[in-house]
Amino acid sequence: MEYTIRLEQLYFDAIIGILPQERSNPQPLEIFLEVVYEKKEDFVDYALLETLILHHFQERRFQLLEEALEETLFLIKKRFPSVKKATMRIKKPTILSHCVPSVSLSLNFS
Repeated sequence: MEYTIRLEQLYFDAIIGILPQERSNPQPLEIFLEVVYEKKEDFVDYALLETLILHHFQERRFQLLEEALEETLFLIKKRFPSVKKATMRIKKPTILSHCVPSVSLSLNFS
């Protein structure tokens, strides 16, 4: 059986981006994460997932959303080997005035 765990509306501020103001001022981010795993004995702890993501974004100052997505998903796979697939979306809700840009990445580890 496959199980899916989701983190939705994970909000926090981080340094991310290539614009000068993005390099010096933390900005709000919204994360959506979906992780698929097979063994319920090797369950994925959603509280640990949240902590892992928050700490990773605090430690790193990413320039590109794509870079943040890729690094974070591989970090999740390393911490939780039972993960078969992971999808993550990062939104920057305040960077533009007329829309909310986002980038997503799906990786299949099986």
